[in-house]
Amino acid sequence: MADIRNAITFLQTLAEIDPERIALWGSSFGGANAIRVAALDKRVKTLIAQLTFASGKRMVTGKMNAEDLGKLEATLKKVRERGVTQNKVLRLNPDQIITDEDSKAFFAEALKLHPELNVKIPFLTLQHIIEHNPEDDIAKVECATLIIGAAQDIVCPVRESEILFERAHQPKKLVILEGCRHYEAYDGAPFEKGAAEIVQWLSTHL
Repeated sequence: MADIRNAITFLQTLAEIDPERIALWGSSFGGANAIRVAALDKRVKTLIAQLTFASGKRMVTGKMNAEDLGKLEATLKKVRERGVTQNKVLRLNPDQIITDEDSKAFFAEALKLHPELNVKIPFLTLQHIIEHNPEDDIAKVECATLIIGAAQDIVCPVRESEILFERAHQPKKLVILEGCRHYEAYDGAPFEKGAAEIVQWLSTHL
């Protein structure tokens, strides 16, 4: 969030940029971050959040039973304590944190092209995701908001987009890419449809 706000500040120093016409576009986790920034930073004149989630807690724990949830909470507690008292950070491979099949397949292919992606991620990233709930922030967003979801998304289910739309203020619009999964939205016909909606939205609201 700090990086995004710093980027806005930098852009506003450039002669070729109209400092009063700043939009935020974020996809997947970036969409969640964009929502939270737009809620805080009134320099944002319009917001586009694509394929994102409304509740980090639902994303991480929504399918867990009571036993699994208890194990996760106990592990997070131990990891936090170890980090504070021993200055030791537990890190996991990305494929140990990724849970859905679409993301596993996408990451495996991306790793072939970009082996530098194979870095360990702090386990406490899960706690930060759990605490990341854009649905609480979107009601504070005062600018025009476009929400784009994918009907067959198993990474960020389309219901998450619908919840964000329900909580957003007018003017707002919800676009659902029919028959589309999460990573399919970045290519081909779904990409073209989403891009056209975004261009039209920016032309109207920026």
